[in-house]
Amino acid sequence: MTDSRYSSKDRLLAVTGADNPDRVPVMTYSNHFQIRQAGYTYGEVLEDGEKFVKAQIDGRERFGYDGVTGLGGPGMIADALGAKLLVSEDESPSMTEPGLTGKREEVDLNELYSKSLSDGEFVGFTVEVNQKLGKAIGPDVPLVASVSSPFREACLLRGFERLFGDMIRDPSFVESLVELMTEKVYEYARSMAEAGADVLGITDPFASGAMISRPQFEDLVYPSEKEIIDLIHGNTEARVLFHTCGEWGDRFDLAVRTGADIYHIDGVGRQGLEEIRKSYPDPVIMGRIPTTGLLLNGRPEEVRNASEVSIDAAGDGGNYILAGNCSLSPETPAKNLEAMVETARLKGTYPLEKTGTAGDEREVYFG
Repeated sequence: MTDSRYSSKDRLLAVTGADNPDRVPVMTYSNHFQIRQAGYTYGEVLEDGEKFVKAQIDGRERFGYDGVTGLGGPGMIADALGAKLLVSEDESPSMTEPGLTGKREEVDLNELYSKSLSDGEFVGFTVEVNQKLGKAIGPDVPLVASVSSPFREACLLRGFERLFGDMIRDPSFVESLVELMTEKVYEYARSMAEAGADVLGITDPFASGAMISRPQFEDLVYPSEKEIIDLIHGNTEARVLFHTCGEWGDRFDLAVRTGADIYHIDGVGRQGLEEIRKSYPDPVIMGRIPTTGLLLNGRPEEVRNASEVSIDAAGDGGNYILAGNCSLSPETPAKNLEAMVETARLKGTYPLEKTGTAGDEREVYFG
């Protein structure tokens, strides 16, 4: 039976502290789904932060997962430095109209260093909303905040096609720009931690194998990712979540070396959770229920089976969090999220009892 003395935050702290909690935690790492469930659009919550807070509170109370995801995401830092965050009425902001479009020799990085993130349209608002959300959920529920990554914000400020060209013609310029964004991302991350975030999430699809090579990642991106995580660990009490968005099969070993507390698994080649756990027994693994396939289009009984298979594959040792492999689609059927949470409660109690279904794991993840 689940030990009622465990709060959701206790559960997360136990998992990231290499200890068995009462049961496997279950997370969503999404806020758009909750916004839609509350009957709001993304545009509305960016106008009225109270609606965002209400949507996240209502979502957790209804579904019972172990944490809430704050407002925020990629492009807000780039927006404060001269890009324009593209906000539609009902889509999560994720891209920008680049602001650093001049010739490389005309770019004044010193001027960018002097700019304050508070000058941006969204940063101050986001920090304020997350502070309100942290107070509303109380001390027993973890708050997860997305802080993007230095390379991603550099791409959004410069324009990723332009920056990828810079990587070939003038790598030193890109290194300097990423170094600048490292300072700004840390400033933003620290403000999120001070606002009450317990987990800071780093996501960088532009650094996946579909976008840059492993040597480019190792030379240019990895050092900034590790520096950000070291700074967060050294100066805040927040945990760090690293989301492998896209294809990370040839560089997941480097991602693990960044020292994040939680690795939210999307693309790690054709390896299933059981194989990943054997190769990397120590890090906390989060995922890997397909969000745009199974959770969006499957039936509740299929979600229950996949959740059970995932717990069997990766839950031993206590360092596993049941979740989708990416952010939930706002169109996800409520019954499917209910099925995933229910499985964590019924089948994820420690000590785990194997069900013998983990042999179906590859079919669950890859079809």
